[in-house]
Amino acid sequence: MRDDTIWQLPGHPVHPGPFLGEELEARGITLESFAEQIGRPLGELLAVVQAGALIDEALAHEIGEALDTGHEGWANGTTLYLMTLERDYRRDAAQETISAAD
Repeated sequence: MRDDTIWQLPGHPVHPGPFLGEELEARGITLESFAEQIGRPLGELLAVVQAGALIDEALAHEIGEALDTGHEGWANGTTLYLMTLERDYRRDAAQETISAAD
């Protein structure tokens, strides 16, 4: 489980990778065995869980099928994460523009 909890703060972009790590941990599944189960390189899943690499549609389907959770949550979590990052970027850019105008 991750030691830092900044991703849990309200309004902070939430990447689905930490949730995948927590779900596997709760089920007693190692990331290594899960990577083997779904036929993906361990490094790819490490990048998702630890470094915020995106979960594409194919990986979302593989995760959902393997965990019997459906793919929608994994795919939608990635989309929401990206939308939140974009919202924050636009908000920050607008604030910089306003500050520069003052």
